[in-house]
Amino acid sequence: MKNDADLVERLFLFVKYELCVDDEEISMDTQLEDDLGVYGDDAVDFIVKYSETFNVDVSDFNIKDFFSPEQDLLSKLLFMRRSLRKPFTVRDLYNGILEKKLGNEER
Repeated sequence: MKNDADLVERLFLFVKYELCVDDEEISMDTQLEDDLGVYGDDAVDFIVKYSETFNVDVSDFNIKDFFSPEQDLLSKLLFMRRSLRKPFTVRDLYNGILEKKLGNEER
């Protein structure tokens, strides 16, 4: 496997490209839903692409534990608050690459 710095850089580039975010917005502690606004179908698409790109098994990953469902515009405006879901960070993606598996382990 590539060294740690190369893997982190590759992961950051992947997140930035797939989610269209700037460099300064990404760190290991960046939360995908709360900080980057990823939820619903976009979260599903992102996790599938992540799984394919980094060869990570996501068969035991319950996305509903970490990402909110799709919301209509009215719901977004009425309920603009941080997610009540478990936080899911770039570090979780990194650990998934190392373990070759993304699951619902307790944090």
